[in-house]
Amino acid sequence: MNLKSWFVRICPDPYPSWIAVLRKPAATILLAYSLFYFGNSGCVWTDKRDEIDSFLKMSDDKKEAFLRGQQPRKQIELYLAALWRRHPPNSGLAFVLAEQGERILPYLLESLSETTDRRAKLDLLDIITLMQRRSYYCVTCDPDAVEKIGKQLDELGYEPLHKQVFLEWLQSEENANANR
Repeated sequence: MNLKSWFVRICPDPYPSWIAVLRKPAATILLAYSLFYFGNSGCVWTDKRDEIDSFLKMSDDKKEAFLRGQQPRKQIELYLAALWRRHPPNSGLAFVLAEQGERILPYLLESLSETTDRRAKLDLLDIITLMQRRSYYCVTCDPDAVEKIGKQLDELGYEPLHKQVFLEWLQSEENANANR
């Protein structure tokens, strides 16, 4: 059995029904538009991936300088990519984010609430903890921030006692920093 006879047996019409539909101008225009739209939407991801790859290829000093020049949301995105896509991860980038204190805290809290990835939540909480420990910003002095952190700890499945211990530890770090 050759290919033509097999095709005729599967599709007895000279044109399969989907080809007949495509022969109509409106369907052809719709298909062309769809391919253009969905084809170009992938370029955004490719550009983003290329940007992340070029960031990861930089030296540590250049990464820190580049990160400081970005918007807070972009800084968080690049930081998480650097943690997850390079081994060993560059934890020094957390200091770059943490030292911004009050400026970046709302974006960290927003990213915490938006993400569903447990690992991302824990990495963002590390930045907030570092911010408190290094006295870049008094996180526990901001009741709204403490409430949002508490909600995220609940989402992560922390028991109420562990949540309380974490928040008290943050408070003790603030007191220890005040006594220095």
